[in-house]
Amino acid sequence: MTERTRCRYLCRSLSDDGRELYNWACVTPTQVRIHSVPVDEFWPKPKPIPAEAIYLGSITLVERDGLYYAEHRNADGELTHTEDIGHRLALNFRMLGIDPPTHGSTERVSNTQEVGKGGGQK
Repeated sequence: MTERTRCRYLCRSLSDDGRELYNWACVTPTQVRIHSVPVDEFWPKPKPIPAEAIYLGSITLVERDGLYYAEHRNADGELTHTEDIGHRLALNFRMLGIDPPTHGSTERVSNTQEVGKGGGQK
């Protein structure tokens, strides 16, 4: 069975110290969490061509038969890029505040900023 963690890429921003950040939203049935990861540390990079793909698309980290892949889909849900990410997967999950998946595990989100209800980001 395939385990998936989906985090939607939102936008770039600058940290207080001037570092460029990728901002992601991880959604569960009960909450939305925003994660900010320094651009120079995150891998794989969202593909900027076409530009709307990174704003309306998503990167899904997928495990198949013990091998790990990053899949990027555009706004229409079409697969635009697949890359074998091997051992680097766990590092990406930790940067997003999510425990790396193992067979039979469930994902957890921690150390994140929660978006409040009513008037917050959507």
